[in-house]
Amino acid sequence: MNSKIFSLSYLRGKDLFTEVVKKLTLYSMPFSSEADLTLGGTLTFAKYKNFYGLLTATHVLAKHLKIKEIFIPSIKTSDPNTNLIKKIPIKKIRYLETSEGIRLLSSVDDKWNSSILDICFIEIDKNIFHELLKESDKQVVDLQKYQEKYSANFEKYGSLYPNWCWGIVGSPREQAKRDKNNIIISQFDGVYLSGGKYKTTPLIHVRSPFDQDADICDHKFGPTKDVLPSEFQGISGGGVWQISFCGKTIPEKIDEMFFSGVLVAGSSDDLVSRGPEALYNIFLPYLDSLH
Repeated sequence: MNSKIFSLSYLRGKDLFTEVVKKLTLYSMPFSSEADLTLGGTLTFAKYKNFYGLLTATHVLAKHLKIKEIFIPSIKTSDPNTNLIKKIPIKKIRYLETSEGIRLLSSVDDKWNSSILDICFIEIDKNIFHELLKESDKQVVDLQKYQEKYSANFEKYGSLYPNWCWGIVGSPREQAKRDKNNIIISQFDGVYLSGGKYKTTPLIHVRSPFDQDADICDHKFGPTKDVLPSEFQGISGGGVWQISFCGKTIPEKIDEMFFSGVLVAGSSDDLVSRGPEALYNIFLPYLDSLH
C-alpha cells in the first residue's frame, strides 16, 4: 500500500477481512491434553523437514509433558460449524526449556516470563498427520519455507517494515460451554487483528547453546467496537501472521502473509507472541540438532 496508514477498524464487515479469516484459520485448531476442549490452547498444523506435527506454546502443556495423546476437533460433520473430537497419539513433545523453565511455566501465580522461549512442537506420525489434514480440511505451514524467506530478508519481516498488521489465530475459552446436546459452544474463536512492536529479551531458562537473545512482539488492540474476551486463556499457542495489503488509497487485497510466530501470553487489551527470530533462528535450529 506504499506505506499508507489506515485503521484496522476499516476492515470490519468487509469481504477482505472475511478472506483474511478464511485463509488464516485453514492452519489452526483448538486442542487439549484431555477430552474437555473447554480447556487447553491453540495449535498450528506445521512441518519442518522430517518433523510433522503441531506447533504451540510450551506453557499450555507444561504440566502434561508426559502425555501420550492430545484431543482436537478434527472430524468434520454435516454441520459446518460442528466437529467431533478425536484422540491423537503423539511421538514426542519437543521443547527447549530447562527444568527450572518448565517449573516457571507451570506456575499459575507467576506472570509470563520473557526469559523462557515458550515454543514447542508436538511431533506426530507422518501418516497420522496427513490423515488429520485430510479429514479436517486443514493445511500445513511449511516452517522451512518461511525460515528461508526470513533469512533472505529479515529486515522486511522484522520491525523496520511499516506495512504489516498482525493476524492472531486462536480459541479463547471464555464462556465456552456445553449445550443440551453436549456440543461445546465457543464464542470467541477466530482471528484477531492488531498492530505489533518487536523487542528483544535474553533467554535464560533454555538449554545451551540456545540461551540467546530472542524477539517478542507486543500486540495492542486499541479502541474497538468488537466484543473481546476479558481474558484470553485458550488462545495461547495460536499462530501469528504478518499481513500486508495492497491498494491505491485503501486496502483492496492481500499482498503477502508471513507466518511470524506463536502467541504466548495475553490480557484484555494486550497480547504477546514470540517472533520470527525466536522461531526461525532459535527453535528450528534446535530441531535440527536432534538429528
